[in-house]
Amino acid sequence: MNGASTTNESLASPSGLNLAFPRSSMATQTVQQYTLRIVMAKKKSRVDSGIPTRLVLFPMPQGGSTIRLPSLCMAKLPVKPPPPSTPSAHTLQLYVSVVCWSKIQDKEQLMKAFVRAQRLQEAEALDGGKVKICPRCLRREEKRYKRKSLTEFGNRYFQANKGKRLVLLSTWKTKSWSEFHKDVSTAYVDSPVSSVHVDFSMRITCCCHHHDEKKGFGVIFTVKDHRDNVIAQAITDPITIINKRRSHDISSL
Repeated sequence: MNGASTTNESLASPSGLNLAFPRSSMATQTVQQYTLRIVMAKKKSRVDSGIPTRLVLFPMPQGGSTIRLPSLCMAKLPVKPPPPSTPSAHTLQLYVSVVCWSKIQDKEQLMKAFVRAQRLQEAEALDGGKVKICPRCLRREEKRYKRKSLTEFGNRYFQANKGKRLVLLSTWKTKSWSEFHKDVSTAYVDSPVSSVHVDFSMRITCCCHHHDEKKGFGVIFTVKDHRDNVIAQAITDPITIINKRRSHDISSL
């Protein structure tokens, strides 16, 4: 890892959806020659709702045409055991971890969180943030999946891993990077033509106040190559997860 930088830049989506943070403190890791950015539609969400999210990587990696997302983060449960897979030079690997924002209030704490995230396998909570699904939210997730038609393997998979499914991504497990083309790149503020991106919906399955967290959760995304080398890292701005809408919010609709 050659160093870290903090960016105040954001992206805007030509679709009309505000896929951008305000210019603020979103931190990125510049590892070797690659930089990862995270843009999201919102920073406050209900625990049962997804957040439209885009990961932007630049420059475009040589040979890494696809990215594999963590199995434990897949919102859709598998119907059967996956076939054995071997690392491919054409596929990058994404890792996801969560910290309490109040635990990373200075640069040293943030850098330690980045380092711990680099060592994680699949989706786990970081020791520093101690973010795990609380019993109350775990019961809600169990009820949610009981309403689904699961295969025998899917049910066993859920029961074995339900406590680890803190972040759920609604998308395919392996996704192709989308390129920014020169003729449309002006629609994306501060997006280099050489960058690539992937889109998905992200749902965090536990509420901030269940952890006495007043500042919100930070989600760290780590991208590695097939040799387990870290390509890039970034952390979101603090995300507030609530369990329901407040009554005054509903009355204003």
